[in-house]
Amino acid sequence: MTEKLFAEIAKERTRQDSLWGHVFDDKNTTNDWCSYFVKYAVYAAPLHKDDEFSRRNIVKLAALAVAALEAHDRNGSFPPRHYDSPSTSCEKP
Repeated sequence: MTEKLFAEIAKERTRQDSLWGHVFDDKNTTNDWCSYFVKYAVYAAPLHKDDEFSRRNIVKLAALAVAALEAHDRNGSFPPRHYDSPSTSCEKP
């Protein structure tokens, strides 16, 4: 069962990569990735019961998590968020 699920997630990951590619993914901060995760988590919980719709969106969410990990590993980290820079820090000197 697990191998079948991983194959399904890999197929979705390939589809996503064909749409967005590495250049786009590599620019996503942790905030960006979490926003995408939340989007598909919300889609997975519709007000009306639709198991297949929910399942499809959970597969998309799983593939997005893989994409985030791939981008992190490709670059050694996630890009900094605008407030991670010392020049824009909210802390007082």
